[in-house]
Amino acid sequence: MVEMKDSPSDKQRAVDAAIGQIEHAFGRGSIMRL
Repeated sequence: MVEMKDSPSDKQRAVDAAIGQIEHAFGRGSIMRL
């Protein structure tokens, strides 16, 4: 079995990119970080 492990920086970069796209589409404040 092969495991793919992302470094935390890769994971954080992906999250930031996704949030940026959602905020671009729906406006600032559409995402609330907990």
